[in-house]
Amino acid sequence: MIKKCCSENDLDILLEYIGKEYREAIYLYLDAIKYGISNPNVSSWIQTENEVITSIILMYHTGMHIYSKEKVFDASELVELILNQNPSIICAQEKIIEMISRNLKEYKLEIGNVAQCVHNEKYNSIYSIRLATQEDYTRMAKMLISDPDIGASYSLDEMIKQIEERIKDGYSRSYCMFDGEVLIAQASTGAEESGVATIAYVMTEPNYRGRGLGKTIVGHLAKELMNEGFDVFLIYYSDKAGRLYLNHGFKNVCRYGKLYKNV
Repeated sequence: MIKKCCSENDLDILLEYIGKEYREAIYLYLDAIKYGISNPNVSSWIQTENEVITSIILMYHTGMHIYSKEKVFDASELVELILNQNPSIICAQEKIIEMISRNLKEYKLEIGNVAQCVHNEKYNSIYSIRLATQEDYTRMAKMLISDPDIGASYSLDEMIKQIEERIKDGYSRSYCMFDGEVLIAQASTGAEESGVATIAYVMTEPNYRGRGLGKTIVGHLAKELMNEGFDVFLIYYSDKAGRLYLNHGFKNVCRYGKLYKNV
């Protein structure tokens, strides 16, 4: 049975189920703490069998996150919920993603890793780096959706809205790197809450790649977060990104996956 969370007690049960394993449900955990059940853009559910929780689900805008401790649940029931909610992207532990992907043929599958920053140095740059302002959001969003994976899951308006909402709520910060007035690289926190932060949306303009700008801007942001006492995580899906992060202070903590389709 899948029940929608409608009370603070339901939310407490969901968070208690995650417990200390939030690394395997990083965005679900942080979104649940930050937005609870009152935000109109967030919905959450608890799946049970014989009154025992088998999985939990949270949807923020068009993105769905799933977590299961034992990875034993009614997959057909979960797929039915997914089809009813029609998310553009689904994220979960590797085994869960592989299980449900068999019945979600319209989605593309990618497997990656969650990594944690264990040490970091701030790198110097010949280019200016500053916090993003509202005037930067459209340029940032256009750069992000130019990436085939991100652009497949979000429209320009959806991306601008997410950047704006998360920064306004104090749930995210974004740093931009400029060559004069030209935006050439960016990195953001996908979420910041309760001493845990995730780094996301790291991107460099194609003409400026190969110069170490991604390493520099991630190092700038990670250093700031760790100085503020955050445990810092990120999720990556390519070997190239993995080499960048693992060679500069991050270590893998679990396997992760996503399903996405064109919006």
